[in-house]
Amino acid sequence: MLIQDLEDSIPIDTNLHYQQIRFLKKELQKSVERWEVHFQLGQLYFEVVEITQSEYHFRQALAYREAYPAANAGLAALYKKLGKHQLATYHYRKACKLDPGLQTEILTRFFDPQAR
Repeated sequence: MLIQDLEDSIPIDTNLHYQQIRFLKKELQKSVERWEVHFQLGQLYFEVVEITQSEYHFRQALAYREAYPAANAGLAALYKKLGKHQLATYHYRKACKLDPGLQTEILTRFFDPQAR
Protein backbone atom coordinates (compact mmCIF):
# COMPACT_ATOMS: atom_id res chain seq x y z
CA MET A 1 0.00 0.00 0.00
CA LEU A 2 1.20 3.50 -0.77
CA ILE A 3 1.99 5.92 1.99
CA GLN A 4 -0.77 8.38 2.59
CA ASP A 5 -0.39 12.01 1.70
CA LEU A 6 0.10 14.02 4.91
CA GLU A 7 -2.87 16.28 4.19
CA ASP A 8 -5.17 13.27 4.05
CA SER A 9 -3.72 11.32 6.92
CA ILE A 10 -5.42 10.55 10.17
CA PRO A 11 -3.76 11.65 13.42
CA ILE A 12 -0.86 9.39 14.31
CA ASP A 13 0.57 8.19 17.58
CA THR A 14 4.11 9.55 17.30
CA ASN A 15 5.24 7.61 20.37
CA LEU A 16 4.23 4.38 18.68
CA HIS A 17 5.94 5.47 15.46
CA TYR A 18 9.19 6.18 17.30
CA GLN A 19 8.98 2.81 19.07
CA GLN A 20 8.62 1.15 15.68
CA ILE A 21 11.52 3.21 14.31
CA ARG A 22 13.78 2.11 17.19
CA PHE A 23 12.82 -1.53 16.62
CA LEU A 24 13.47 -1.34 12.87
CA LYS A 25 16.82 0.40 13.35
CA LYS A 26 17.88 -2.53 15.53
CA GLU A 27 16.82 -4.87 12.73
CA LEU A 28 19.12 -2.97 10.36
CA GLN A 29 22.03 -3.67 12.68
CA LYS A 30 21.60 -7.35 11.82
CA SER A 31 21.82 -6.62 8.08
CA VAL A 32 21.96 -3.16 6.52
CA GLU A 33 20.84 -4.57 3.17
CA ARG A 34 17.28 -5.30 4.30
CA TRP A 35 15.40 -3.25 1.72
CA GLU A 36 12.00 -3.93 3.32
CA VAL A 37 13.16 -2.46 6.63
CA HIS A 38 14.48 0.63 4.87
CA PHE A 39 11.12 1.02 3.14
CA GLN A 40 9.21 0.72 6.43
CA LEU A 41 11.52 3.30 8.02
CA GLY A 42 10.95 5.60 5.04
CA GLN A 43 7.20 5.36 5.60
CA LEU A 44 7.42 5.94 9.34
CA TYR A 45 9.75 8.91 9.01
CA PHE A 46 7.45 10.38 6.33
CA GLU A 47 4.49 10.07 8.69
CA VAL A 48 6.30 11.88 11.51
CA VAL A 49 7.58 14.46 8.99
CA GLU A 50 11.28 13.67 9.27
CA ILE A 51 11.83 14.25 5.58
CA THR A 52 15.61 13.82 5.43
CA GLN A 53 15.44 10.43 7.17
CA SER A 54 12.46 9.39 5.05
CA GLU A 55 14.26 10.20 1.81
CA TYR A 56 17.40 8.41 2.99
CA HIS A 57 15.55 5.18 3.78
CA PHE A 58 13.44 5.18 0.62
CA ARG A 59 16.66 5.63 -1.37
CA GLN A 60 18.35 2.82 0.59
CA ALA A 61 15.41 0.53 -0.17
CA LEU A 62 15.93 1.28 -3.86
CA ALA A 63 19.68 0.79 -3.57
CA TYR A 64 19.15 -2.77 -2.34
CA ARG A 65 16.08 -3.53 -4.48
CA GLU A 66 16.13 -1.37 -7.57
CA ALA A 67 12.80 -2.52 -8.99
CA TYR A 68 10.62 -1.63 -5.99
CA PRO A 69 7.53 0.37 -7.00
CA ALA A 70 6.39 1.14 -3.45
CA ALA A 71 9.70 2.84 -2.62
CA ASN A 72 9.42 4.89 -5.80
CA ALA A 73 5.88 5.85 -4.85
CA GLY A 74 7.13 6.84 -1.40
CA LEU A 75 9.79 9.09 -2.89
CA ALA A 76 7.21 10.53 -5.27
CA ALA A 77 4.92 11.48 -2.38
CA LEU A 78 7.86 12.94 -0.47
CA TYR A 79 9.05 15.04 -3.42
CA LYS A 80 5.50 16.16 -4.12
CA LYS A 81 5.24 17.38 -0.54
CA LEU A 82 8.53 19.28 -0.96
CA GLY A 83 7.34 20.88 -4.21
CA LYS A 84 9.96 19.02 -6.25
CA HIS A 85 7.50 18.21 -9.00
CA GLN A 86 9.99 16.98 -11.59
CA LEU A 87 11.43 14.40 -9.18
CA ALA A 88 7.95 13.47 -7.97
CA THR A 89 6.77 12.85 -11.53
CA TYR A 90 9.87 10.78 -12.31
CA HIS A 91 9.27 8.49 -9.34
CA TYR A 92 5.50 8.24 -9.98
CA ARG A 93 6.18 7.16 -13.55
CA LYS A 94 8.83 4.68 -12.45
CA ALA A 95 6.47 3.17 -9.87
CA CYS A 96 3.72 2.82 -12.48
CA LYS A 97 6.11 1.29 -15.00
CA LEU A 98 7.26 -1.29 -12.45
CA ASP A 99 3.72 -2.07 -11.33
CA PRO A 100 1.03 -0.94 -13.78
CA GLY A 101 -1.61 -1.88 -11.20
CA LEU A 102 -0.51 1.10 -9.12
CA GLN A 103 -1.17 3.57 -11.92
CA THR A 104 -4.85 4.18 -11.19
CA GLU A 105 -4.27 4.54 -7.45
CA ILE A 106 -1.30 6.85 -7.90
CA LEU A 107 -2.97 9.05 -10.50
CA THR A 108 -6.13 9.29 -8.44
CA ARG A 109 -4.41 9.97 -5.15
CA PHE A 110 -1.73 12.38 -6.26
CA PHE A 111 -2.76 14.01 -9.53
CA ASP A 112 -6.57 14.22 -9.53
CA PRO A 113 -7.73 17.36 -7.68
CA GLN A 114 -11.22 15.86 -7.38
CA ALA A 115 -9.83 12.96 -5.31
CA ARG A 116 -8.94 15.13 -2.32
